Parts: sequence; structure tokens; C-alpha cells
Amino acid sequence: MITTPVIEAKIKIPTNGKDYVPDFILPPYPISHPELGWDKRVSISIDEPDFSHGCRTIVETDSNGEIIYRDIALTPEDFLNPQLGDHMPQDPEHAKIGIAIYDRLEKHVKEQPNTMVFFDTKMLWRIPGLQEPFPDVSVVPNVRDMENIRGSFDCRDQGTRPCLIVEVMSPGYPGDDTKKVKIYQQAGVTEYIILNPHFENKSLPMELTGYRLIGKQYQPILPDAQGRLLSQTVRVKFGVDETKRNLILTHASSGQKLLTNKEEQAARLKAESRADTESIARNAESIARAQAEARAAMLEARLQELEKLLQANNLTLSHSK
Repeated sequence: MITTPVIEAKIKIPTNGKDYVPDFILPPYPISHPELGWDKRVSISIDEPDFSHGCRTIVETDSNGEIIYRDIALTPEDFLNPQLGDHMPQDPEHAKIGIAIYDRLEKHVKEQPNTMVFFDTKMLWRIPGLQEPFPDVSVVPNVRDMENIRGSFDCRDQGTRPCLIVEVMSPGYPGDDTKKVKIYQQAGVTEYIILNPHFENKSLPMELTGYRLIGKQYQPILPDAQGRLLSQTVRVKFGVDETKRNLILTHASSGQKLLTNKEEQAARLKAESRADTESIARNAESIARAQAEARAAMLEARLQELEKLLQANNLTLSHSK
């Protein structure tokens, strides 16, 4: 059982040594309470919870029957089984990598019928006792109802489960390379790939680890000669670039690099700019050629006129003799 910390204020009364726990949050400075016979200033100690892993808003009813909302702090264990509505801070770099993977895979599988890619979506295994995380990226084939999915994916109702899950490790959220391996194995996820960007030490290369379900047990996915991991389920190779810090996804058959929408747009604009530059160069060359031909024609016409003049002069001189 995990005890989740909540905010609680205690007043230490120096006159009798008893504690008074109010039903409201007190200011962090000494106060007095004449109605209770406190003629001395008292000190307040407030136990602040650790909200670094996020918070969960719970609804309670007080003694007067009024509904009150209270935030409780999440723990690292909650990361393995978060609930819908939980507020969990995410590192911008972590989110950037996850969104880029989602974008590339979503474009890659769009031609495959009834296959969907999810980002940060809770997976409901419906397996008693098994924790249900929010994977960074999940690829799910054979989805029955692609229209009515809101916030979570119900594997039992849909009659399917992810064929590939990709997690990006973060220092504040442990378990991707340990506990989640067991969770996804038990849930029957065919392939699981883990990226460790080493956010805490960017001098280290990005590490890739992969597992494939053989029978009911995960076996490591062995890298190829270039250090890439092959996902057989989506036919994509996961690797890094020459800096060893940036992820690259390539089509397993064609070797073509998978691009995000932003990268594809940038490549298209670059190609269009190159085409415009080449078109301008061709037009300039065509204009220069036309101008040269016009000058040559003009010179040819003038030469012909001179020849005619010379011929006319020669004829006149011959006639005078």
C-alpha cells in the first residue's frame, strides 16, 4: 500500500503541549487564538508534499456535505499506473522525442487498415492486478472502433492490444527499463523498444534497447551491424545519426528515412527552393542565350550591309575606269 502525502497544518501550543489540527490551511507565521485561551504566540509547521511527480485531484465531501477538491501528490509508483486526469510534468525534450516518434510512425502506418498510433494514451489491459501505464507511443493493429477512443484504449473491448510500444526514459520517472518490461510482457505487447537519451548527461550517446515476445517471454532484439533495432511488427529500423544523439527511423525494406510532418515540409520547401533556383538559372541562361543570338544576328545583318556597300563601291569604281 502506497501512502500519498497530503497538505496538513499542525499548530504547536506551547502552554499545554497539545496539537490542534484545523480544517483549513493556516498562514506560515506565528498567530494567537484568544477564544481558545491562547495568550501566547504559537508556531505553525506545515508538511509540504512533494509534487515533483505531479498531482491528482480528488473529490471529497466535508462534514457539512459540501464537495471539496483536493490535490494529492503523485509518487514514482503512480507513474506505472496513472489515472485519467492526473497532472504529470513532462520534460520538453522528452515530449519532443516522443511526439516525433509518434508523427513518423503515424505517417508510416496510415496505409495499413485499422492500425492506429497513440501518444501518451492509457492502455487498459483489463488483466486483474496488472498496472496500466500511459506509454509514450503505442502502435495498435486490428482496431475495431477507430472513432470512439477518448483518453484511453480498452484492449478487451477492442479485441486487440499494441504490437509495438516505445518509451523514452526520463530521470524523474523510473521503471521504463525494469518494471515496464514485465508489465508489457504480461500484457502481451509483441515488441517493446526503449530509448535512453541520457538527458542528465548529454555527452553520452543515445541508447536503444528492444524486446520481442517469443512465446510468453521477452527476448532481446539484437542490433544489426549499424546498431539499429528492427521492429518486425511495423517494418521500421530504429537507429541514431552520426552524432549518436538523434534518433533515426528508416523503412526496413526501402531504407528510406521516415520524416515528421515538420521535416517533410522543410524537405519540400528545400526542394521547391532548389527547383526555383534551378528554374531561375535556366531562365537566366535562356535569356542570355537569346540575347547572344540577337547580338549575333544584328552583327550578321550589319556585315551583310557592309558587304553590299563594298560591292556597290567596287562596281562604281569599275564603271568609272
